[in-house]
Amino acid sequence: MRTPSRRSPQRRARRGFSLLEVIVAVTIIALFAAIIGPNLWARLGYAKKAKAITETNALAQQVRLYMTEKNVSGLTQDFELESLVPDYLESIDGLTDPWGHLYVIRMPGDGRDFDIMSFGEDGVEGGEDANADIVHGKK
Repeated sequence: MRTPSRRSPQRRARRGFSLLEVIVAVTIIALFAAIIGPNLWARLGYAKKAKAITETNALAQQVRLYMTEKNVSGLTQDFELESLVPDYLESIDGLTDPWGHLYVIRMPGDGRDFDIMSFGEDGVEGGEDANADIVHGKK
């Protein structure tokens, strides 16, 4: 009968990762995050702005449809976008921009009867970045 002997170093089974391997893996992941992260955030901002442009244009069409069906040539100053719910919009959620602020209607608009607007991420007209304000029909 053979007695148990010490295992040789060549036969010892590996049971995990060394600290150096973990540090290298975490460093590689951190580098990828540092390179890809800013681009991802920029794309997310671009996507929200594109969504707001699409939604302001759709809301403007709903307001025009409202005006046509109600047979009015212009809107009164007390008109609110909430009056489009439920006949022209499913819910009040359709009046919220991608940043969680309500869209605004301004009368008279810039060369039109009205403008549908989103003030962007800061929610303030002009705000930190006036180019962030979105008006239907403008890019």
